[in-house]
Amino acid sequence: MSDPRAATPEEFGERLRNTREARGITLEFISTKTKISLLTLQALEAGAFNRLPAAVFSRMFLRQYLQLVGEEPGPWLETFDHLWRRWEASSHPFPVVAARETPVRPWARWLVGFLLVAVALTLVLWLERRERDSRPAAPPTPQALVQELAPTPPPTQKVPEEKAPPGTPVEALRLETRRPCWVEWWVEGKPELRQLVPAGQQLGLAVPPSGGELLLGDAGAVTLYFAGVQQPAAGRDGQVVRLRFPPNLPPATPTL
Repeated sequence: MSDPRAATPEEFGERLRNTREARGITLEFISTKTKISLLTLQALEAGAFNRLPAAVFSRMFLRQYLQLVGEEPGPWLETFDHLWRRWEASSHPFPVVAARETPVRPWARWLVGFLLVAVALTLVLWLERRERDSRPAAPPTPQALVQELAPTPPPTQKVPEEKAPPGTPVEALRLETRRPCWVEWWVEGKPELRQLVPAGQQLGLAVPPSGGELLLGDAGAVTLYFAGVQQPAAGRDGQVVRLRFPPNLPPATPTL
């Protein structure tokens, strides 16, 4: 087993890369087996924690990586957790201090009361004016009746509404989360969206005519709807999957 101890994220990523290359395994092979994007694997081996998803998903990706290169995950994950905590602490240059509660001044209570009275008075005046404006007007004069009976010009022809040109992308893919889930949406081999969707949220995606690829960090936490139809389960809990929409299109090659 290789020594996972490292003082910096960059050194940790270098040890990962050296271990993989010593076993003769390529990043493309790991990406194909785990469905993890090459960009994420490259960020992991570069120690670029700022380009990785949240810690829980990064640990899951690292565990799958280590299993494929034949390494015991325990010591590596312990080093990763230690470096991740140090990196998070160093990304906040100023200490977070809890705000102290400011006591309410007596004059502030009087000011709030005055504002409430002013708002109530404004509302009463607005209601009175509205009621006055809604009263029936005086009977029309004969001159006004003559003007109303005058012939009116023919109505103008209604311009038909323009329709969207063919091939315009429509929002045909929607997902609902039961637990937090890392989501990536790729179009023509490029990432259009990469974010952690909280539990109980909905996310709509516009699917272009050329299609796109959807990566889920936890397939069991998501329900998918395509063109208004609920799709079969994407996978089991904790499984990382990559799906193609529309389903009948061939997969695209990610652009690095």
